[in-house]
Amino acid sequence: MAEIYNEKSTKIPNSKPGLTKTGLILFAVSIFGCLIISTIFSEPSPTDNIDNSNTNVKDIEVIKKNEPSETLTPTSVPTLIPTSTPTIVPTKELSISEKIENTIRSISALKGNSNMDKPMLKDFRINDLGGTFDIQIEMNANDNFSSDWIKTGIESDMGEIYYQLYKTDYPISSIRIAAFFPFQDKYGNASDEVLYQTTLPGVEADKINWELSESNIINQIIPDVWTVEKNNF
Repeated sequence: MAEIYNEKSTKIPNSKPGLTKTGLILFAVSIFGCLIISTIFSEPSPTDNIDNSNTNVKDIEVIKKNEPSETLTPTSVPTLIPTSTPTIVPTKELSISEKIENTIRSISALKGNSNMDKPMLKDFRINDLGGTFDIQIEMNANDNFSSDWIKTGIESDMGEIYYQLYKTDYPISSIRIAAFFPFQDKYGNASDEVLYQTTLPGVEADKINWELSESNIINQIIPDVWTVEKNNF
């Protein structure tokens, strides 16, 4: 190829590829700057370490304050309440009159109602004669098929009453029993009247052999020794 010349120009040779001095200097400066910057950002300052340490301590303290503390509740000791000693009230001793009354009410022949729906025990009276007692009992008799059967029933009930009272140790001077039964007059008016009445003094009752059987005393012995005061059969 022909070389071209100009009067005012010089020959411009073909330059070889490569870095100039200025490029090398700039390259070196940029590398050095990068090293400095990376060093600055990678190493923590002492001030940062102190602040981080303080922050961690404060955070721990706050957490501890917010955590619910375990409260130790003492176990309650049971209070022993002394039991009160029951007051023993001495039983009042019953009088002889009260004992006789209890015996009368306990006799089976005087419990409940008759077959005419009337109380078997109509009334009773206990008279204190100054150490001994006179007893009067009124009862309602049971109805039956005939007068004889009514009488037999009354005598059986009276025998049981005498037996239960005289078997006790009570000082009984006399017992009188009246059996009531409904009567009707000629005008058609009905009323309860004494149908059969007996009495057994204590002096006669003392002669009875109370070691005999109950049925023998009630049905045979007592009817033979009592006194019939009224008989309306």
